[in-house]
Amino acid sequence: MSADDDDADADSFSISSSDWLLFFFSSLYIIVPLLGITLNSYVLLRLRRIARESVFRFETTSALPLTAMSMADTICLCAELFQVLFHYSVKLGVGESLDPRMLAWFCKIDLYLMHVTSAFSVWCWLVLSVMRYVAVFKPFIYRTIWRQPRHALIIIAGMSGTFQIWILGFVTYNAMERGCIEDERSSLISIKVTHMADITASYVVPALLTATVDAFVFCRRHGDMELIEPPQMERRLGIALPGELKRALIKQSGNSSPTTMCRSNRAMSIISTSSNQVKKRLKASKKRQSMMYRSLLISLINLSCNLPSHMLRAIWTLEVDLSFIPGIGMRYIEGISQLLYFAQFGCNAFYLSTTIYETSAPSRPPLVKQNNSERRSSFTV
Repeated sequence: MSADDDDADADSFSISSSDWLLFFFSSLYIIVPLLGITLNSYVLLRLRRIARESVFRFETTSALPLTAMSMADTICLCAELFQVLFHYSVKLGVGESLDPRMLAWFCKIDLYLMHVTSAFSVWCWLVLSVMRYVAVFKPFIYRTIWRQPRHALIIIAGMSGTFQIWILGFVTYNAMERGCIEDERSSLISIKVTHMADITASYVVPALLTATVDAFVFCRRHGDMELIEPPQMERRLGIALPGELKRALIKQSGNSSPTTMCRSNRAMSIISTSSNQVKKRLKASKKRQSMMYRSLLISLINLSCNLPSHMLRAIWTLEVDLSFIPGIGMRYIEGISQLLYFAQFGCNAFYLSTTIYETSAPSRPPLVKQNNSERRSSFTV
């Protein structure tokens, strides 16, 4: 076989590999949004059930921010799915007969919804982190929360919608590229500044704040579990026992009178009841601790899934030289970053199933007065 034949075989293999990669990511661009829409629909159904059972519980727990975030994620995934279908139809020449102005407005509205809901979702994670922080550090204030989460969500939605208006002016449909891109008449400097400001306000700021707040919560909860060990707590139960009952327990084998046996049995009952209460409290505390850690982990995963896409977008905006990366490698990086970006919207379903455990408790109005131990044992986020 000649060298030319080897080169031809290598080229054909390269083309087939590229086609396979394109088909793989193209399929995932449809499968991932559909899966995310399904998961978030399940989330919304569960949250709707919670709202019907108790409006107060829905308003004062993380159910309200999760509902808003799930709705935003669903809209974002639908917009992404429509963008993919629009891209395929245009490439196949289906949209050639449509008015270019209609295609341009589709690009504007679709990308606007995608950016607004994505930014809103990231800021919602900050709201949830703040609620966790308040529940751990200010438990009494957490029990008196009523309209604050709703007001915060309204402000975030208004800010996200206002800040993303630039998309309506910069984005248009390009017939030559057959896709949605920035208008060529727009200033390059304006586009760069707007993109970097968008990345900073929509991801960098809320992500850093969320990570900082979650770090405080993690350190506090991790430290609380190591303050008192079970053996120490069990030993402290014996401090309040009368001396006579203690002696009855120690000399139980030598004292067999009915009075002593009665007191001994009573003391054993007290110790057994107290020990069971301690075990139940420790078990409940460990359960809350485990769920808290899972919620922090899911929050970290969600923010991490956003990171590659925003980093790649910043690199392209700043025109960083990436010539050292092969073309096929860049396709892998771009495809994976986009898939991670849209896959993170499915985290809400896992978040709901692992952390919204306070909704299983019976609803009750805000407490007026409650001691510290009761507040500690009743707060969950």
